[in-house]
Amino acid sequence: MLIEILKEIEDPRSYHGKEYQLWHILLFSILSILSGGKTYADIRTFLEAHYPKLKEIFRLKWRFIPTASAIRKILTRIDPNEIERAFRLHANSIKPDGKHICFDGKTLNGSFSHTKDTRAARVFSAFCSIGEIILAHIPLPSDKDHEIQAFQDFIMNLDLKDVVITADAMHCQKKLLSVQKKQGQY
Repeated sequence: MLIEILKEIEDPRSYHGKEYQLWHILLFSILSILSGGKTYADIRTFLEAHYPKLKEIFRLKWRFIPTASAIRKILTRIDPNEIERAFRLHANSIKPDGKHICFDGKTLNGSFSHTKDTRAARVFSAFCSIGEIILAHIPLPSDKDHEIQAFQDFIMNLDLKDVVITADAMHCQKKLLSVQKKQGQY
């Protein structure tokens, strides 16, 4: 199922120079990250280590393994909204019954930089505890107030019928409850 969804992501590259199919690079990048990879060089290292098996399973006809810079060029050209859409489709396809969804904001480890004078990156996620999968996430500005808006957007846009949800106390907003009552969700 994931492979079919990855195949639907629009490839922004021109016809020329597509030696590597986009879905292959995406899938192998995901596998690398699941194996502890954090950089483009790590993805390249993963490919080097597992290339014989990947070549056999996916019938790859690559002349050589892409360099870390080639992988970076391919991945950075993809529309992030396309990736998010694909992962939401995948998450919805495997969402189990008896749902319990946890909403929470997190600061991404290693994203703060004194030298670049940047604040730590933050993301707000909807996590299905039974399926152990993130159903959706969005990046947040550094201030805390935007987490409330992100939660309210998720409540309105995710299919949360017959779902138990948990969230921080700051998300108990009267405005949210009144909107849900009007829409028949409460």
